[in-house]
Amino acid sequence: MERPNRHHILFERGDWASNKESRYLRQTRLLIPKTDREAHLGLHEDYETIVPLLGARALRLIVNEFRPAKDTLMTMDNLLLSIEHANKHRSSFNSERDLGQRAIQAIERQKIYLVGNMIKP
Repeated sequence: MERPNRHHILFERGDWASNKESRYLRQTRLLIPKTDREAHLGLHEDYETIVPLLGARALRLIVNEFRPAKDTLMTMDNLLLSIEHANKHRSSFNSERDLGQRAIQAIERQKIYLVGNMIKP
């Protein structure tokens, strides 16, 4: 049997590994599910699943609120909720809100690939 692939929900690596807050989110264990190889390749071929790096202010708000759940899909939902709350924060700029919306769409799109293609530990 082929070895499962590990997929980071928050990719591209270079962007999401660039600062403490984004690196913390990227390395959250439940945001790195094991997937079958075909689904993993499909995710990376679909440019609409690339999650744009959020601004420093948004990342701080998200890290302060975000809590991993008991499984990957619930953890993704918690991340989405944290991004939505950061978008609605009174101090966020329109450009940050735009990035937040694009991040939400990319994470939601990844769910399509992950449902049924994740390999349970």
